[in-house]
Amino acid sequence: MSTRTGLTDVDSLIKIRDAEQAALDELVAIGRAKDAIAGARQRDLVAEQTTAYRRWTAAKGLLTKAQKCGNPGRIAAAQARTDSAYAEFDRISATNIAELQQIATAQSARLDRMFDQIRRTGDARAAVIEALARPQPSHGHPSSVV
Repeated sequence: MSTRTGLTDVDSLIKIRDAEQAALDELVAIGRAKDAIAGARQRDLVAEQTTAYRRWTAAKGLLTKAQKCGNPGRIAAAQARTDSAYAEFDRISATNIAELQQIATAQSARLDRMFDQIRRTGDARAAVIEALARPQPSHGHPSSVV
């Protein structure tokens, strides 16, 4: 919402300031929504990776038990489960880390755009303040007559 002063140059600057503020408000709203989505996805990826890690750890525990038992068949089966669980953990980790990096890159780019818009909004506000601080020409008002 803007206030009009009746001074054409100042009112033009106010219009620019209002547009820059509206652009910033939009970026903030979009950023909040995207951050909420990204945060949920990040939590899902971490949970998936944690689950895969736990499966691998459990498989290693079963391998240790099989080795203590000494049965070659149980040891081979436990080793196969451990290898499979590790391969799954490794695959999930690589995929999830790559996606987490993409999310972080997108968030960083959004922040860059937001900081640029914050600067433009601040510059537009400063221009209005500077214009209002300048002495305005008198237009034959009685108070300006000597």
